[in-house]
Amino acid sequence: MTMTLIEMDGFLRGKCLPGDMKVNETNAEYLLRKMNELQQKLKESERYGRQEDITIENLERKVEQLAAENAALKQEEIPLGAIENGRAFADRLEAYPFECQGGNLNMCSDWQELRRCFEHLSEWAMHGHAETPATDAILSEVRASGVDAAIEHLHKKFEGTGRVGVPVMALEWLAKEIRQEAK
Repeated sequence: MTMTLIEMDGFLRGKCLPGDMKVNETNAEYLLRKMNELQQKLKESERYGRQEDITIENLERKVEQLAAENAALKQEEIPLGAIENGRAFADRLEAYPFECQGGNLNMCSDWQELRRCFEHLSEWAMHGHAETPATDAILSEVRASGVDAAIEHLHKKFEGTGRVGVPVMALEWLAKEIRQEAK
């Protein structure tokens, strides 16, 4: 209950009593009880504030990890030699009369160069990507959270029927597996 200035003045002068005052409680006891309640609320808010600080620190750390991964991905070396060779080949291809030995395209040195270029590019595309553990962990947690939501949905939908045991156990196992994949 909040008091206005006029109500507080009336209370201190003994002209009115607050509505939440207990029976046979003196003014001093009332004020002491209210002060203790406020101190308890202050402690709870400080505890909540510390929890918020911890949450903010965890989120900041995750953002820093993601930023580092993003920077590493941007610095990842692209096979420029293969791209330059491909461009040079395309330029030569426009002016090339395509008269290879006996009409066999495999005998053309330019064709072999193009094949090497594409082999290099495909090897890079298949295996040349950087590791992203922070991103993988966050994506795994998002996927597992979706499974958790499905579990909650099953509990709500089939509440009291006793028919959710096996599906829920399977989904709980799946969520656990998804979370372990990222570690």
